[in-house]
This record gives sequence, C-alpha cells and structure tokens, in this order.
Amino acid sequence: MKVCVIGLGQVGFPVAQYADAKGLEVWGYDINSSTVESAGKAGEFRVTCSWENVPQVDVYIVCVTTSQRDGSPDLSPVFDVCKKISEKAKPSALVSIESTITPGTCKKIFEIIFNHKYSVLFSFVALKRLQKRLCFLLY
Repeated sequence: MKVCVIGLGQVGFPVAQYADAKGLEVWGYDINSSTVESAGKAGEFRVTCSWENVPQVDVYIVCVTTSQRDGSPDLSPVFDVCKKISEKAKPSALVSIESTITPGTCKKIFEIIFNHKYSVLFSFVALKRLQKRLCFLLY
C-alpha cells in the first residue's frame, strides 16, 4: 500500500515514520525544501518538495500547519492540499485530515473541493474523541 504524508513537521514526520515502520510504501511531501532535506536524512521513506513527483497513492494523510491569521485559523494550506489531492487521487484513495481544523471544515472541503463526488468515511469513536478529524473515501 502506498501512503503520502503531506506536511513533514511535528505531526507529519512521526506519522510517516510510523507508516514506514509498518511496511507501507511512504512518500513524504512538504513545500519547505529544508524540511524535506531533514526528513530525507532522518527517515527511510521517499521525500520531495515537488507535488509532481508524488505518485498516485492509496492513502493521503494531511498534516499541514494551520497557523493564526487575524485571530482565526488559516485553513488555506488544508484547502490547497485537498485541491491538489482532488486533481491527483485515484479511485478508492483515502484522505485523512490530521491538521487542526475548525468544525465544518471537512464539510466545506467535501462540498467545495471534492464537489460531492466522493463518499465520506469516518469513525464514530474517532469523532467522539476528535470531532475535527474526518476521512474521505474517494471513488
């Protein structure tokens, strides 16, 4: 199974390491070339700062930063990445948003970016613990 972890910071890098340790074929993507270089030296998986180099994978795990802008979370990195995924994802790919997001963000992504074309997959247990997390099953 191929996995792409998008964002190789404090959350994404350990996620990529874990997936790699479990025997999955892992691709790490980050827009910061120094982050990619550091991840490449410390990890056993493929890394790149060029989205074109990321192949179609089975699972996309979004771990991008959502910093504050004018007192509100800046969700544009999540939306940007999901737009890229929507253009690349193959049938049956799974997308998991692990970034910190506000309630309703996944619904907006489903409606605006994924255009209601995909089914939504989620876990009731995960939603009870972390209602901001949602997975999309693309097909």
